[in-house]
Amino acid sequence: MPLEGRHRILIIDDDEAIIKLLSDFLTLAGFYVRTARDGLSGLELIKKETFDIIITDCDMPGMSGIELTALLRSMNPSLSIIGISADRKGEDFLKAGADLFISKPFKLSSLLEKIVERCSG
Repeated sequence: MPLEGRHRILIIDDDEAIIKLLSDFLTLAGFYVRTARDGLSGLELIKKETFDIIITDCDMPGMSGIELTALLRSMNPSLSIIGISADRKGEDFLKAGADLFISKPFKLSSLLEKIVERCSG
C-alpha cells in the first residue's frame, strides 16, 4: 500500500492492548507511529511534533478524547482526527470536530482503509 512519504500518526488510548495492537499494525503498514496514554500526554506530544492523523479513545483519565478533539480542532482545523470508543460516542466525537468515528471493536483493515483515504486526499 504505497503512500507518498511517511505519514505520522498519534494514537491516544489508555488501554495498553489497543495501543500495542494499533501501533504494531500501523508501523508494519509503513506509518510513523507515536502513542500516548491519555489526552494530556497526547497534547504534550502534539505540541512537540507534527502529526497527520490523531486516533483517540473517548474515556481516558485527565482529559477525554472528546475534550481533546474539541481542543485540537480549535488549534488546527485541518488536522485529521479519528475518534474510537466501545461506547456509543460517535455523535459526541463528531460534534467536537472529529472527522470520523469508529466503534470498537473494529476491523484493522477497515481502519487502515480510512487512514489511507485521509492520507491520500
